Amino acid sequence: MYYWQANNNFYLPGNYSSIAKQFIRCLLQHLVNNRILYQLFQLDFDDAELLEILAVSLGDFNELTSVAALKQVISDINVQKSINFDTCMRILNNVSIYMEYLALESHHTQWL
Repeated sequence: MYYWQANNNFYLPGNYSSIAKQFIRCLLQHLVNNRILYQLFQLDFDDAELLEILAVSLGDFNELTSVAALKQVISDINVQKSINFDTCMRILNNVSIYMEYLALESHHTQWL
């Protein structure tokens, strides 16, 4: 295994991993106003791979940070007039999984 395959933070221009990460960033940034994150967090995942990919991809993205994405999900939950208990528990479970993959030093000032 090469270093750039094992390390998610290593940037190699033209690398398929870097291109996919940039695609996810741009897609989420453009669709965040359409509540795409809220819809993603409502899904029932068999494993946490997608949530890990989201957290890692947004970790060093200035336009939509991983913390800002989480705040958007919570804001979208707050806008709901009513929410099903099962849906709420699924969202909260996905939020807890997502938070496991946030970097410890990830934009601590944005939590305020």
